[in-house]
Amino acid sequence: MYRKPNEDILNAKKNDSNKRNLLGRKFSEIFEILMDPGYYEGTKYANYFNRLNEDGTSRIYVYDPLEEELKKLIHKNKNQMKYLVGLTGMGKTTLLRNFFRITDRDVKIEGNRIIIYISFYYAHLYADNPQKSVENEVIQYFARTVKVLLGQNTSLIENEEAFWLGFYRFLEGNKAPLLEIEDLSPGSQFIQELTGNKTYQHKLNQLKMVCEKKPVEYYSSFIKYILKQLEQKYHIILIYDDIESKEGIFHRPLVEVARHVHSCFCAIEDKERTIKTIVALRAYTFRSNIGRQSDARREYLQNDTILKKETVSLHDIFEKRFQEIEEVEEIANRVKNYDSYTDAKKQLKYVEQRLDNLGSNLIYNLSNYNLCDAMILYCSVMTNIEWIACNEIENKGSFVIDSKNYQLTTENLIYAIANGNSKEYMNQNGSFVPNILDNSTEGTDLIGLYIIRYLTRKKITNIYGEKYAEGQIILSELMGLFVNNTDSEARIDRWRYRILHMLEYLYDSGILFRSLHDIEDTVIEQTERQYNNNFKLYLSPRGKCLYSLLSKNAVLLELYRDDIYTNLKYNDILTNELNTIVLFDYLLEYIEETFLLEKKNIASANFNLEKYQELLGNEFITIILLEGIVKNLGAYFKNSGEEYDDKMRKVYQIRKDMLEYASLLEEKCNARFMISNYILSV
Repeated sequence: MYRKPNEDILNAKKNDSNKRNLLGRKFSEIFEILMDPGYYEGTKYANYFNRLNEDGTSRIYVYDPLEEELKKLIHKNKNQMKYLVGLTGMGKTTLLRNFFRITDRDVKIEGNRIIIYISFYYAHLYADNPQKSVENEVIQYFARTVKVLLGQNTSLIENEEAFWLGFYRFLEGNKAPLLEIEDLSPGSQFIQELTGNKTYQHKLNQLKMVCEKKPVEYYSSFIKYILKQLEQKYHIILIYDDIESKEGIFHRPLVEVARHVHSCFCAIEDKERTIKTIVALRAYTFRSNIGRQSDARREYLQNDTILKKETVSLHDIFEKRFQEIEEVEEIANRVKNYDSYTDAKKQLKYVEQRLDNLGSNLIYNLSNYNLCDAMILYCSVMTNIEWIACNEIENKGSFVIDSKNYQLTTENLIYAIANGNSKEYMNQNGSFVPNILDNSTEGTDLIGLYIIRYLTRKKITNIYGEKYAEGQIILSELMGLFVNNTDSEARIDRWRYRILHMLEYLYDSGILFRSLHDIEDTVIEQTERQYNNNFKLYLSPRGKCLYSLLSKNAVLLELYRDDIYTNLKYNDILTNELNTIVLFDYLLEYIEETFLLEKKNIASANFNLEKYQELLGNEFITIILLEGIVKNLGAYFKNSGEEYDDKMRKVYQIRKDMLEYASLLEEKCNARFMISNYILSV
């Protein structure tokens, strides 16, 4: 019967966050905080962000290499506006707040710089007028800046009339049109005094009207006017952040307002001062911004973009945050047995360092560079009781931590990431290890691999999709391999549905991302995970990582087996319930069946095999699955023994079938298909 092993598990078991190994239990108070997403937003556990080093940075901050780029920006003696763009959770806010030493989202005067950090994290924005709502929030920060400056320089306003007249003359000399928005109705003060000099009160009224009608221009000019009176020549740094904490309707208005404010400050020439504007954006918000610009403007924006491509060490983050929580909570002072606690910390350090060496890069990639997700996943692996901890002994609640009881291997690491504390693999929404061999729709068995290989061959794997392929082009080109104009409409529809379904599935699974340069249909873009076939796509770090893992060992294939439909024997038994011998037999049979399907697909494409090889390569795609199996066989059986020989005979038979089919294709179709050197050499 055609089914998959996990089919009878109607509802996936929820991983119990309190179900932890002894290491997790020993330091439960700390891990409870480290594994809470609220901790990373600085809300529920905000006090763990508050303590500062002597240099003004957070005690849990880890140096970010992008600081060097920011240093270059602020030291250039010219006005500049930059977009700091990064994937969700890459640490943009952490970098900005610590580099500029703004830990409280406020106005800061330091040396010859005025830093106005405009955060929308706690902003109250209103959907009925997004642009005005964003402006009002910005104006609050400008008003705060004015108060700080005048509060520190009260002598400026000792002669109030002179101060306001000076501001009036400042506007008159630099932005005179602003003063022309006053009331010109019959009987207005301006008409009455047309033949005489304007009174002081009239000028005050004009300033009030500018403040009311053009508040952004008013406050930016007001700040510049105050600075002009000061002996210290201040440079202004405007930082806009946290807009993604709000609905998508506010994202574009923020960019428009930031650009407008920047131009307002630049409009008043003063070569002794510079204005720097930094707008922190997620990639998809930046996309929607450049989508509204002309071609020339887009090129300019792209030149003024700082792409965050590096993340900081998970080990360094964990070490600093663990220590900070421990100190804030005074945990070491509250333990009953300090020597036992100290020894447990040594064991923890050893386990954590092994995890860092083995799995940091893997976790980062599977998290799609989301630092928050990666850190939670990092901690969940350390505290995993099902796959990482083993042989732990507990006697009536008493236990001793021993790092030797922690199985940190690549296989167990992947199982812990994919399954959590469950034994079976369930391909759930939000999985860090989605099934790229998914065949829940009839005929899609290899299509996920086809799409991924298509992108890898075209090198469409850059972190932000600076090179991309349009979804409709991928669909069209892959369909063109397997159907032609003479095929029935039903067959064409089947292939279209299969490929389109897998494009949507891979996008929803975080295997495919939208390119930074995808500026089409940005009006409908409010969420990142709603697929449209017009999207410009690229292979995400997660997708690239999973694809490469398939040929390195059989772990992924073992996992995916629970979620793959077949009609093979034992397809009603979960992977963790099979012994290793039976499991390898099953996987080799699956590869045999998959190669038969690949042969069928190649036969469908025999009218255009040159194009097939151009798009998908000349190496059988099933080879990557066979390579992973062979590497695991060698590791498990130590390349010797009767069982090993039996399994390798099956490998040789599959290889023979591949070689024979390759010869047939070369003879009949003049198309040369390859088998990897690794498989040829075993």
